[in-house]
Amino acid sequence: MSDKPRLLYLITHAQTIQDRSSDATQWSLSPLGKQQAVELAAASFWSSVDTIVLSTEAKTLATVDVVLRSRSLPLRRDAHFDELRRGREWVGDYVARGDRGFQPADARRGWMGSGSRRTEPLLPRYRSTAQGR
Repeated sequence: MSDKPRLLYLITHAQTIQDRSSDATQWSLSPLGKQQAVELAAASFWSSVDTIVLSTEAKTLATVDVVLRSRSLPLRRDAHFDELRRGREWVGDYVARGDRGFQPADARRGWMGSGSRRTEPLLPRYRSTAQGR
């Protein structure tokens, strides 16, 4: 094993088209999500990446497709990274439910500081991203 430290980049899939008629695991990228994927592919950190590990879902592969077309990187699919099973009810009130995840009373203990001063500045950006703005 190498003594060289390894970095782990955790990247969420790009924005998707929320489709109430299908499970979230089947959603495709929105036009903004496709642009986000292009911007992600242009990031400078890819030169230090030696393997891409992603979920088995199409939206994660679509997110790194531009990278894979421009770089010869090994790809591993791992179901442990698949979407949380939250059902279709998340579509209509996705932003409201997401907002609750940032509130101390509803946040998982320790997640994002459970509403700490570090997460509060993220809420406006989260809302804009979730609403496709």
